[in-house]
Amino acid sequence: MQTITIITIVFWILLAAFIVPSYIQGIQKIILQKEKVETFRSWNFSLRFMQFLGVVEVAGATLLIFSVTRI
Repeated sequence: MQTITIITIVFWILLAAFIVPSYIQGIQKIILQKEKVETFRSWNFSLRFMQFLGVVEVAGATLLIFSVTRI
């Protein structure tokens, strides 16, 4: 294998290791999972703000998939 191919594979593995948990955490916030709700309420944040953060988290993870939107 060429070095570029190995680097590309490692890059995508690391990217997936960040994207998958971001999707999971974001969706848990959007659907108002019980544990997330309790945590946000203990911090005195509204549930709308929690859902907004979930949407931002999922959108950010989605944008990482496309090379044009990566920094």
